[in-house]
Amino acid sequence: MSDNVDFVLSQLEGVKQVGTDQWISRCPAHQDRSPSLSISIGKEDQVLLYCFAGCDLDDVVSSLGIDVAALWPDSGKGVSPEERRLRKIEAEQKRLKRDVNEQRDRVEALERMHQCNDHIGYHNNLTYHPEAVDYWLKQGMEQYTIDSRMLGYCDSCRMDYPDLRPSYTIPVVSNGVLWNIRHRLVDVDGSKYRPHMKGLPNVLFNADDLRANGEQILIVEGEKKSLMASQCGWMNVGIMGKRGFKQEWAEKFRKFKRVVVALDPDAEDRAVEIAGLLGRRSYIAELPEKLDDMLNPYGSIRANKDDIEWFFGAARKGW
Repeated sequence: MSDNVDFVLSQLEGVKQVGTDQWISRCPAHQDRSPSLSISIGKEDQVLLYCFAGCDLDDVVSSLGIDVAALWPDSGKGVSPEERRLRKIEAEQKRLKRDVNEQRDRVEALERMHQCNDHIGYHNNLTYHPEAVDYWLKQGMEQYTIDSRMLGYCDSCRMDYPDLRPSYTIPVVSNGVLWNIRHRLVDVDGSKYRPHMKGLPNVLFNADDLRANGEQILIVEGEKKSLMASQCGWMNVGIMGKRGFKQEWAEKFRKFKRVVVALDPDAEDRAVEIAGLLGRRSYIAELPEKLDDMLNPYGSIRANKDDIEWFFGAARKGW
């Protein structure tokens, strides 16, 4: 392994190898409790860094006290140890200031969100848009789920700049409090989802199940899968994308004997990471297809409930 790779890895915290010439670690550019920095080696033996939380490369290398040049072989590590120390201090000061500003914006956004009733209007829109009701039904949602979860339709998603395309809406509610409204764009071009407003924190979907009585709970990827799992009577929570699980959430699952991580088939590496955070109560279900595709009665992969429960029962240990 090249000196530049050894050097960069030595500057990072929580490094774990996940494949050949592939690692993950905590990102130094933000307050990272769950490893979100991907490290790999490029075709010219340069170090490739990617933060799944969205940090820029310049911010990542600045937080390490190095230049981008230090990612390349024979770089001489770019700067002296003293200069690197001073750069780390400067980067940490900038990060702390940014964290304070983000926390203030998050609190303000949550206060607005808690007082918001937009999801009621979106749900009422279904009366005037039968095609939206048909969409939800063809996604495998029962009418009871549509009504009890206040699924809806928005004529123009306010966060979809500059197009303001229509969206299907899913309220994120926990303990009777509205935390977000997820907008799934009707015409998808790039990212499928938008938040209801800027600055809202990442939260677990269907988090009320964490307070219910039971020995087993599922962790699934996405709100639709969570809703369909609930229709089957399976206790579950949904994460917003495979990178959406926070390390501090692991404590919330302590009461359960089995926590089955049932992510999409292409997210096995992330399932292993989440299981590692949960410890000896964790299991990894190796589903052959996406859970919602398997459960959707209008889909082409339709599997029955007993078949899918077999995968949960056969889930391998995650520790």
